[in-house]
Amino acid sequence: MVQLKASGNSAVAVSVAMSIVASIALIARFVAKIKIKKLAVEDVVIIVAFSTYSGYVGVILTGMMKAGGTLDLSQTDLIQTTELLKYVYISELLFTITISLVKISILVFYQKIFSTPGFRKASFVVGSVCILWLLVCCLVSVFQCRPISAAWHFELALLGQAQCIKYGHFIIGYELSNVLLDIAIIALPLSMLKKLQLALERKIVVACMVLLGSLVCVICIIRIGYMNQTASTDTSSLPIGLDWSTVELAIAITCACLPCYGPLINSAKLAQYISSWSNSRLLHGFSKDRALKLNYDQESSKYERLAQPSEDIQHLTHNDPKALRGSLTRQIVPNEVEAVLLGEVPADIC
Repeated sequence: MVQLKASGNSAVAVSVAMSIVASIALIARFVAKIKIKKLAVEDVVIIVAFSTYSGYVGVILTGMMKAGGTLDLSQTDLIQTTELLKYVYISELLFTITISLVKISILVFYQKIFSTPGFRKASFVVGSVCILWLLVCCLVSVFQCRPISAAWHFELALLGQAQCIKYGHFIIGYELSNVLLDIAIIALPLSMLKKLQLALERKIVVACMVLLGSLVCVICIIRIGYMNQTASTDTSSLPIGLDWSTVELAIAITCACLPCYGPLINSAKLAQYISSWSNSRLLHGFSKDRALKLNYDQESSKYERLAQPSEDIQHLTHNDPKALRGSLTRQIVPNEVEAVLLGEVPADIC
């Protein structure tokens, strides 16, 4: 029985959690499809993507077990390192295939819901670039070293018996192009939202679902940092980079499934809720402002009324100045102080 180390425990926890998330997303997608009794091409593609994702997780966990329960190269001997790098080499191919299939699934879905010729051409171009990216990355990944076995027998390169692409350069080029493709896929439907004949609330719902895909871009950028560190002398970053790779694939599958949940979610009620909430907030803000204005007008009027001498006081001004002072003390000053204490007149006015 292999004793798992810290990076091994982390890999198991992340793999199990993300597999559950991706499985739930996929199951919910097909429950929705069963309700409308219709299976499409993009559904088949996402099934294949989930299969390769499962293979990716299996390869990472197998490599971790072969390496003595760790993904940290600083904790392995030469034989364990060779075994682990062999499985990492396979996982790179599976990662590329999975993320590409997810992209293609989304673009096929776009082709069905948007009939505008210009948009369909644009999505076709992006899809073609995705397929080209898949082929190029797979070829570069497979032939990153000469001989190929030097990709996991790293000592061959150290002895000058092999030539390999600098891994750091490969990762940066790989991930930056990956992020750019994700941005293009996210931008495509957003550009069409203003042309859709939908209420504003429904457009907000659609936009939020699409923008969730930007989370994949964020994860991809985080992954670049750790995998680039792995290419240097900091081999301890490999476990974290592989964990983020697992997260990226699972979230990508989940985001690809989100737009298919329409039959499970009453989008009309959701849009109505958003509309009523926003309207209530606007009305509340308007009512509050108006109430404050009315309260201020009432308080100002009260103050003006209090500030004006009564008829009795006006009469006393011609007859008895002492009586005038007493009347002012009895009527005006106590009334104003009481008003301030009760909060009826603003203190700054008084």
